[in-house]
Amino acid sequence: MAMVPPSSTAGTPGRPARSLGRLTLYALAALGAGIGIGVLFLRGPTPDHPWLLAADGLIRAWTNAFRLLVLPLIASHLFLAIAVARIPPAELGRLGLLAPLVFLGLLVAVFILSFAGTGWLMQLPLLAGIRLDPVTAAPAQGAPGASGGEWVDQLIPPNIFAAMAAGNILAVMIFTVAFALAARRLAPPLRETLERGFRAVGDVTFLLVEWLLLVTPVVLFALGLVSGARSGIRVGGALLAFTVLLCVMLLVATMALYPIATLLGRAPLGRFAKAVWPAQLTAVATRSSLATVPALMAGAESGLGISPACAGY
Repeated sequence: MAMVPPSSTAGTPGRPARSLGRLTLYALAALGAGIGIGVLFLRGPTPDHPWLLAADGLIRAWTNAFRLLVLPLIASHLFLAIAVARIPPAELGRLGLLAPLVFLGLLVAVFILSFAGTGWLMQLPLLAGIRLDPVTAAPAQGAPGASGGEWVDQLIPPNIFAAMAAGNILAVMIFTVAFALAARRLAPPLRETLERGFRAVGDVTFLLVEWLLLVTPVVLFALGLVSGARSGIRVGGALLAFTVLLCVMLLVATMALYPIATLLGRAPLGRFAKAVWPAQLTAVATRSSLATVPALMAGAESGLGISPACAGY
């Protein structure tokens, strides 16, 4: 498969392993400090403490900043993967079929593992005796189904800028694929002009991702502060048991993917773990899968050496 040549600005920011290790230690220490300060000094009946409101604002701003980078990141790298890398049509079709099948297979594997593991854990004495009283909830008001025309507008919007403003990623991806396929037919000078523009957008986006990752310890401190102040360490038995069960299954499911990536993806275990760690820190702080996309792509290229064409596609 053809590869996108590296840009003059080094394209993907890659932080040294020592720097990433220090960032990780700072982030974990900040999270613990935030929880401790929240529990000891801000725990109380008033949830609207100025420090907590400021922490909420910081977390929200950081999450929104990551989500803001997703669309330009996807558009630039998808264009470069299709229009510039000159991937043959047969290879494009193979990747387009293989990628969803791989993702679906991983989701099914995680579902089976989680379903079986949760059932086994629920038989343990600590969890088997937990019961919750039933509650009667008001019937949910179902949203009206979208008409055929509305569904088409969501898929092929009449205004691409409105779709970008609404965060319609699928519509932006479809437009970018069509735009990139058409760009392949342009004369080389015109195609190179588009390449420089999209490559600049991709490089700047990755640089912004690196800047956002630098403030991860501050954001995790704010997250710990809010969690410690509003939840504390004394919670109900059912809530505590559910939280422990959820955390255990998330960790088990995540760790189960590591050998799959090592064996099937032929990536050394340590290298893979370092590559995905920044995205995992982002996930902890933002609790948004969408916000992890920039860090995931940066880790795929700089940490695992995946070609920009493959990572972008």
